Amino acid sequence: MRNARFRGLNRRTCRLLAAGGFSLAFSLNVPVDILGTSSGAQAAAPSNGTCTPKYDCPGDPFDPNKAAPAPPPPRAEQPQQRQAPPPQPQRQPQLACGGGAAGGQGSPARVALVIGELAYKNNVPRLTSPGKDADLVAGALRADGFNVTVKCNLDRTQILAEVRNLRNQAASADAAVIYFAGHALSDQGNANYIVPIDADLQALPDLNGYGVSLDTLAEAVGQAKTLQLVILDGCRENLLLPGPGGGVTTRCFSPADYKDRRVVAFSAGSGSVVKDAPGPSSYAAALAENLKKPGLELKDVFDAVAVDVQTATNGSQGPQLYRTSLSQPFFFVPQACEAR
Repeated sequence: MRNARFRGLNRRTCRLLAAGGFSLAFSLNVPVDILGTSSGAQAAAPSNGTCTPKYDCPGDPFDPNKAAPAPPPPRAEQPQQRQAPPPQPQRQPQLACGGGAAGGQGSPARVALVIGELAYKNNVPRLTSPGKDADLVAGALRADGFNVTVKCNLDRTQILAEVRNLRNQAASADAAVIYFAGHALSDQGNANYIVPIDADLQALPDLNGYGVSLDTLAEAVGQAKTLQLVILDGCRENLLLPGPGGGVTTRCFSPADYKDRRVVAFSAGSGSVVKDAPGPSSYAAALAENLKKPGLELKDVFDAVAVDVQTATNGSQGPQLYRTSLSQPFFFVPQACEAR
């Protein structure tokens, strides 16, 4: 209990102090009416010298006899804002149509090797468009769900290494494709070759030692289960080599008839050549465009490519396709498929 002496306290102040725990003592010569008497007589000091005020004020907050005020209603908890989960990477749809083989974006079921050769050394003329050709076709194949490896300016050893890698991938794939843009032609024995950038060609027979044969490429894609495709965008007009009888020639591709399911597409057939240009070649542009069209079976794609190229070149370039029967129809982009 706290003690204090006060003079001239009014009743309200007394109540406040008493409620605060003070023991109040009053001087007897000070008239204080703290008990609320109406006689106006001087109040006698209690024997213990303290003041215990009466709590008779309605609503007095210090009245211990008064019922405690009802606690305020509990504040309604605001619902916590649930944070949206971070966006999950969307699974790329896989296309599946009746009878047509297809795979999703970057699917190991579809593999492709795309090579562009332009920075030739030694006595082989350099080219301009194969780099753009390779990028354009690689983009179309990726859009069709192929897992694509793109390489440019490889020597012979590097090309063979990349072909081996594709061969290993094709062993577990449904479709395998090799696209080559650069110098490619046939030798005197009617074998077809692609030309690496380090080839030193003095005559057509040199292809056997410096080139990479079409048979090597076809054997690599031949490991796939459904589509085994090699596309040679070669036979460039500015590669002239001594041919039979001492003349010079750009000896273009020889027919490539395989007895199994392998498919070979040439950008130019016998008697036509591919013009080198600053932009993509007519063949690469037509191929990339038609690879994106839904509902075209393999043969339909290359038929459309041939028409587009002949139109673009005024008939001077005639692409060729050599194929046997596939185990099942193949659609680069199936028609009316449901994503799943």
